[in-house]
Amino acid sequence: MNPAGASILAIDQGTTNTKAILVDGAGQVRARASTALSVSYPRPSWVEQDAAAIWQSVVQCAAEVLSTAPETPVALGISNQRESVVLWE
Repeated sequence: MNPAGASILAIDQGTTNTKAILVDGAGQVRARASTALSVSYPRPSWVEQDAAAIWQSVVQCAAEVLSTAPETPVALGISNQRESVVLWE
């Protein structure tokens, strides 16, 4: 691996969209992707999202930016929605 070319994959999974960026060893953004998510409001003060759609958006964004990476990233950073829990099997 070339340390100067080492990259980091960062994923921001939010309420309305998922974003991913690939940052190189010099701190330059080399690729970015974003996928919108739908939100439903079944009752007043309730908000629901499809866990499978959230997962698919993460996979899609990560795959898009990783397709440009010359090497496997050396690290992964993830931020996600506050006060939410999703369990995948």
